[in-house]
Amino acid sequence: MNEPLTLRGLVAKSLAERDASGRELARLAESRGFKITFTTLNAIAAGTYKSRPSDETVRAIAWLAGVSNEVAFRAAGLRVPGPPFADELPPGVDNLSPEARKAVIGILRVLVQQEEVIGDARDAAPTTPAAGSTPAGGAPRPSLRAVVDLDDDVEHLITLNPAASDAEEGADPDEEVEAQQTEP
Repeated sequence: MNEPLTLRGLVAKSLAERDASGRELARLAESRGFKITFTTLNAIAAGTYKSRPSDETVRAIAWLAGVSNEVAFRAAGLRVPGPPFADELPPGVDNLSPEARKAVIGILRVLVQQEEVIGDARDAAPTTPAAGSTPAGGAPRPSLRAVVDLDDDVEHLITLNPAASDAEEGADPDEEVEAQQTEP
């Protein structure tokens, strides 16, 4: 395949190499435990698929095309997922209090939402020049940033210094940290 690697190209490769229809490919993938519909495969092949493909869809296409998941995710313009998050949690997380669990889950939801917002902004932004660089004859383009508010309960639970929440509004938090560091 000399064309740039795309999800559409991988579906076309699968259709050609397996000499099969989208319906037949979907059945084949399903027989191997993947979840993908023939309508999704046909829409991707036709270039009319407008949604973000699910991770399961990308994995199915990778298998059908005989490429690694990494190749398929990159062809779809998506970040390659890491190992399941639960596998990386430290021992003892099952013993967290309900309040701590709520805080952790809240933080993860915020991070996932931020990643989605940043991803959407990247998709909508021009690809050149890169964020933070200076376009020819222009001012630097700002880096993409997303801000998501934490739930009040989560914010309270992750506050490192509960006394700081009682501090006067408008106080400089850096001055408070410096004052705490200099106290005996």
